[in-house]
Amino acid sequence: MKIALFGATGRTGRHILDQALADGHRVTVLARNPSKLPPGKYSLTIQLGDALDADAVDDAVFGQDAVISALGLGSSPQPDALSRGVANIVAAMQANRVERLVVVAGGGILLDRATGQMRVAAADYPAAYRAFAEEHRRIYDLLQRTELAWTLVCPPSMFEEPAVGATRSAVDYLPEGGRRITYADAGRFVYAQLGDRSFLRQRVGIAE
Repeated sequence: MKIALFGATGRTGRHILDQALADGHRVTVLARNPSKLPPGKYSLTIQLGDALDADAVDDAVFGQDAVISALGLGSSPQPDALSRGVANIVAAMQANRVERLVVVAGGGILLDRATGQMRVAAADYPAAYRAFAEEHRRIYDLLQRTELAWTLVCPPSMFEEPAVGATRSAVDYLPEGGRRITYADAGRFVYAQLGDRSFLRQRVGIAE
């Protein structure tokens, strides 16, 4: 399979990249800092740039079978950088007739079991995460207006430890009692969605 991966240098994206390469897929990544990527991989194509450059995104998506976005806001001073980047990805996929898209979002756009509203709508939602959640809400709204075969994977807090290997999931909600997951397990779940169409056009919460 030929895969375009955005956010490959991030803490979730690098796990996705490692698994895709280990399974023999051909992966194209768009990166501002290629030095963070593994060198000498025959099946890895590295393009210099970022997701805010629509032309660069189109070049990365051209000829692919599927796309994964593990983009984050990172240190970007532009508050809408994440949703704009995903909008460029969506436009490139539509132009190049690429159907399958898996996006890493966040638990803030999942529903609260007590209120039935998005978790980010709660008055006590952590202020430090609100900007991320609002960007993820914009992405969710965008994807719902497309005909792409998308899946939004929404983890809670993530931490850097070896993979646990057992990931629970729930459509529209975090799994009962789900509070955290490793970056490695989140990456594995995201990658697995390329071959699993159980959550087409759905947001799915995951946790250990």
